[in-house]
Amino acid sequence: QALIAIQNTRQFNETREALERQTATAEILKVIASSPSDVQPVFEAIVANADRLVGGFSTGVYRFVDGICHLVAYTPVNPVADGMLSARFPRPIAGIPHFELAQAGETVEITDTEAPTEDPPLREIARARGFRSLLYSPLKSKGEVIGVIVVSRRNPGAFSAHHVELLRTFADQAAIAIANVRLFNETQQSLARQAATTEILEVVNSSPGNLTPVFDAILKKATLLSGSGFSALAINQGDDMHQVVAMRGVPPGLADVLQGPVRLGPETGVGRLVRGESFVHIVDAADDEGYRLGNPVRRALVDIAGARSYLAVPIAKDGVLLASFTIYRREVRPFEADVIALLQSFATQAAIAIQNARLFNETKEALERQTATADILKVIASSPSDVQPVFDAIVTNAIRLSSGFSAAVYRFVDGN
Repeated sequence: QALIAIQNTRQFNETREALERQTATAEILKVIASSPSDVQPVFEAIVANADRLVGGFSTGVYRFVDGICHLVAYTPVNPVADGMLSARFPRPIAGIPHFELAQAGETVEITDTEAPTEDPPLREIARARGFRSLLYSPLKSKGEVIGVIVVSRRNPGAFSAHHVELLRTFADQAAIAIANVRLFNETQQSLARQAATTEILEVVNSSPGNLTPVFDAILKKATLLSGSGFSALAINQGDDMHQVVAMRGVPPGLADVLQGPVRLGPETGVGRLVRGESFVHIVDAADDEGYRLGNPVRRALVDIAGARSYLAVPIAKDGVLLASFTIYRREVRPFEADVIALLQSFATQAAIAIQNARLFNETKEALERQTATADILKVIASSPSDVQPVFDAIVTNAIRLSSGFSAAVYRFVDGN
């Protein structure tokens, strides 16, 4: 009977643990489904369930982005210990032994943080937070390690095999959530960019002779979709002179600097566009040749407007630079390749708009000249004995076609 009772208890506990694991898995999957654009609730759910089901003391979820480890969720212990943990991140993965192993795809187990061979900084944080053993389970997406889940326990010792497997399940769910959010955000960004492109084309078509609405629409969409602080668009006037014709979000102090034709200089981003570069991407405008040489516009961008990361895109036709637009982030955050490609497509639309406006205005001016000539010829034909109506028609049309303020016709008779 005792043996039967032991077996029943074991079966009961195994069944209960299996149900708890299924419940936890279902809960995390539910959070994933309800948070298509935000992965943070998934991380929080994983932390809570890992502590409960793995018998953990504390759990942390870390993400790897461009070689940097970011702490994205963790179990709070106490303000001092929590502050010590959060102050260590973000930091490069290189130089953190166990994170380097996890990045290589290995499941890492530390049975005792007090062992002489363990990393001293890890021992320090373990003492502050009150744990002795750790389990690292990598987050993998399409063969790439994108993060790690770390569970700690108060006591030293190895983790059981089923707890290791359970943590891998949580890691797989976290990776799915990250991939889903990435796909969702990429889809949303793609739709937003398509809508922006369509909107700009509509503005181009509805403003055949007026470039101001086109430039304003381009800067609005470029600034918004690139996550930038401010932007400007300038017409190339030759001889390193550029006229800013549209601005968005530009601080008043910088706007004053950009009034009237501006000589930007060959060391600036736009100056490099004049020399034929397809775009100019400056990761940190405060750590660039133009700033070090004391270029007044670059100094104003950084010191007055707070510009840091900077992208200049040419608006060109047949290799001729017609204009350019520049966007600025107020933090050092390089522009992504897809953002650069999007802004280059906006530049193509701007070039088309400029050409269309030029053609439209040239055609309009030619028609106006022909109409004026016909009007004057009509007056001549209708006034065979009086030349005054002809002079009046000439004055009226001269003012209109030249956008003049006044006009006069003079006759010379016997030297007077």
